[in-house]
Amino acid sequence: MLSGIFYVRKALDKALSSHNVVTAHCAVTTARNVKSLDMTIAKNKHKLLLIRPLIRGYVNSQSAEQFETSIGLVPPLNLCCLAAVIEDAGYPAAIYDCEAKGNSEEQLINYLRAAKPDIVGISIITTNFHGALLTAKIVKQVLPQATVICGGSHMLIFPRETFTYNEFDFGFVGEAEAPLVDFLKLIKNKTQKYAEIPGLVWRDEEKVIMNEPFGFNENLDLLPAPAYHLLDLSSYHMPNTKGNVVSLFLSRGCPFKCGFCFRSPLLQKVRYKSVDKAIDEIESITKRFDIKSINFVDETISLRKEYFLDFCKKLRAKKLSVEWQSPTRANFVDEEIVRAAKQAGCHTFRFGIESGSQEILKKIDKGIDLAQSRQAVSLCRKYGIKTVAYFIIGYLGETEGTIRQTIKFARELKPNYAAFFPATPMPATELYKESEEKGLVPKDYWRDFVLGKRSDALPFVFPDAGVWVIKAYKSFYFSPRYILKQMKTAAFYKNFFKNLKLALNLFLMKFKRG
Repeated sequence: MLSGIFYVRKALDKALSSHNVVTAHCAVTTARNVKSLDMTIAKNKHKLLLIRPLIRGYVNSQSAEQFETSIGLVPPLNLCCLAAVIEDAGYPAAIYDCEAKGNSEEQLINYLRAAKPDIVGISIITTNFHGALLTAKIVKQVLPQATVICGGSHMLIFPRETFTYNEFDFGFVGEAEAPLVDFLKLIKNKTQKYAEIPGLVWRDEEKVIMNEPFGFNENLDLLPAPAYHLLDLSSYHMPNTKGNVVSLFLSRGCPFKCGFCFRSPLLQKVRYKSVDKAIDEIESITKRFDIKSINFVDETISLRKEYFLDFCKKLRAKKLSVEWQSPTRANFVDEEIVRAAKQAGCHTFRFGIESGSQEILKKIDKGIDLAQSRQAVSLCRKYGIKTVAYFIIGYLGETEGTIRQTIKFARELKPNYAAFFPATPMPATELYKESEEKGLVPKDYWRDFVLGKRSDALPFVFPDAGVWVIKAYKSFYFSPRYILKQMKTAAFYKNFFKNLKLALNLFLMKFKRG
């Protein structure tokens, strides 16, 4: 059951990407199956190819290196949403997921040579910018005439810095579904009215132009279901799920302003699918692909109580053989919500608890208190919903005393799983701004990182934060109470050797940066 510590911490790296994990790798499917799948796709000669890029230069990982290959892999939902809109508009599309292919440059090159796409779109998160850049370089080397476009919330932060690299021909700032279709129409009609496309980043001779307003989907019901038929879904799984998993969302946007999270005003407005649209999508996808497990990526799935209760009621009425999990906030669950979620198939809620110190929670601007966290986890336990609790170690203002409070609080809460991460100042966050002002991180670190002026890792803002994270993991998972509790479950013995390996990893745990 130790595998639960590898649940994806979206609240951290999602600040830099659309529905992305801290970092994710997965075991490669057999070479024969990969080759067969890739060649089948390649024969279709797709005009547009969307790529989740290679992982390279990922020096600011928030996970210990032993665990980065064990956290599972979720599908690239952002690319599936884009591909669905593209296909709906009548343009052929394909998706290539480098992470699902073992991050192999050779496989990517072979695929590109066979598929020969005219346009290649690459999703970028700032922490893996150089992986995205390498992917773009490979595309240009293999297909010099191909047009390379890029997107992701990285482009909200560093659009002009990204366009110092000639490997990127066009980019999109904001939600790109509708603007990308407009762009493809321009390409098809061989016109260059680039200034008319919302959020497009382009070059007019040597000048980089960024169109406003940025792309934004006001009505989520207009979006088609994600194009999961373009993926080999056997590659995707998460700990503690039944078989393969797909990611879906009921809403987009987050109104909160946690200090560690990048939150553009564009991303703060929360929009919802209609409940009927969401239910129809779930029913269609789970039946079509025989999916038994859904990972909802909404920032706070229970934010609007009446909406959520209506959703649970209608999902339960469908009697689908599907389980699901989701993040939510401790201050947005109550007994009615938890009971309804359980009846509708929820098996796990993931909570950003962050700290066991009310002082640090205030510093983070989390907007919750310790009593709310206690109640949320207790209610989930009462109704048989498992809980994952996320904690940040070494935030600004921390002392050894407040860190010990967090470790103690994690054990007192008794969630099913706990995950601990060192505070990492991500770009355009309050944590980064204040850390820079205090001289705890280099000035303009992230801008220089994107420009290739530096490749070193950020220092921890609290000395020995990595050491304290390791202490937290060991304190939680090696406590006699936790071990005895797991030994009472059948799953403990079913996954005995897997758990033994994970326990060994805990003993060997270390961070690449310090």
